[in-house]
Amino acid sequence: MAARKPRRAEPPFTPRLVGGTRSQRAKAGNGRGTLRKRIAALRSNAGAPVMPRRSRGEGTKKASAKKRKERKKGKNKKPATRLPVIPKTARKTKLQDPKGDVRVGRMSDVEAKEVGWLWYPYFALGKITFVEGDPNSGKSWIACAIAAAETAGLAWPGSKAGAGKHGPTKGSGGNVLILTCEDGIADTVRPRLEKVGADLDKVFFIADTEDKERVDLKNIKLLEQAIAEVKPRLLIVDPLTGFVGSRVNMHSANGAREVLRPVAGLAEKHGVGVLIIRHLRKSRAARSMYRGLGSIDFAAAARSVLLVGKTSSGLRAVAHTKSNLAPAGVSIGYELDEEGFRWIGPVPVADHNLLASESRTRGRDEAVLRFLREVLPCKGQDAIDRGREAGIQPGTLRRVGRNNGMKTKPIKLKGKGRGKGYTLWYFPEKEGDA
Repeated sequence: MAARKPRRAEPPFTPRLVGGTRSQRAKAGNGRGTLRKRIAALRSNAGAPVMPRRSRGEGTKKASAKKRKERKKGKNKKPATRLPVIPKTARKTKLQDPKGDVRVGRMSDVEAKEVGWLWYPYFALGKITFVEGDPNSGKSWIACAIAAAETAGLAWPGSKAGAGKHGPTKGSGGNVLILTCEDGIADTVRPRLEKVGADLDKVFFIADTEDKERVDLKNIKLLEQAIAEVKPRLLIVDPLTGFVGSRVNMHSANGAREVLRPVAGLAEKHGVGVLIIRHLRKSRAARSMYRGLGSIDFAAAARSVLLVGKTSSGLRAVAHTKSNLAPAGVSIGYELDEEGFRWIGPVPVADHNLLASESRTRGRDEAVLRFLREVLPCKGQDAIDRGREAGIQPGTLRRVGRNNGMKTKPIKLKGKGRGKGYTLWYFPEKEGDA
């Protein structure tokens, strides 16, 4: 039996070094043992620096004890944060803390007032109104026509004899201030204002000059100066994208509020109605409210939104898609040709009719409408079956029929159980033929 090899002797203990070079730390060993042994071994080996370990909590205890001593002497005191106390007996409209940062008002001290109207219920004084539409739809013409009615005292389109109890039936002869960066003042804006009958002495604009700061909706210092000088009842911004500034993200909710907040405050302060023209985005949306370019917060911040467009039959109209201060107004039709712009009065057009696609979709919808005119009145299921035979989907039948006045009515059969009736599809003028 082979003899066992002698056990290798353990190397002498050497302390673990915290400082020193890499070679010195390698010679120091694995660092087993207590702190006292390490320091004793280190003292016997000169030339290798070491950092003794500090006990847990040693430094924090000293620091906290030092802070307590300083606080007793009056040093290093924490600043007291107190909210302003509102006395119950105070009857002031504005209560504020000593620094003047927070203002608190009492609702009972606020004097109620009615909304002022430029054109009821479409344009309110001191509020923001958006006019939205595709290029070449007549948005700038509509802005000029509204300016003409206000400056020359013309009748508002669609106004009735009894509308005076809510708002004026015609313009008041006030001033109008225009901000525009797309159309030329001399060759486009003035000729349009002349054609619609505006009083040019009451229409003002801000000219861009090189030695002055550019006017935009975020930096409204120059705009407020112009409003204080002209005292307009209507401010027209054409278009929104030309005056938001280059560093604003229009598709952000915060960016939209950042742009409109100063304008809303300016409008309320001076009692001026603000008309802002906005283009539509290229992508389709389920609702007309989401078609405007940029964030939905633009439309949310506005108190009224008007949609400008053209139906599949070629009728141009303005539809009231949003109204926060009054019931939505009726759609107003207009004509736009070589002779100029003309209002034609109220028309039965909904906002979704103004978002119809161009020629290809228009021709297809006209063919579907002719099919429905021939088939109806009949059961809805019969119309769907015959439409499928003709290659028309049920959704297309319902959409085209609903957009052109088709009605549905449930019919119950006598002597039959529950669910044994049917739904009648019909156009109102042909209901008696069923």
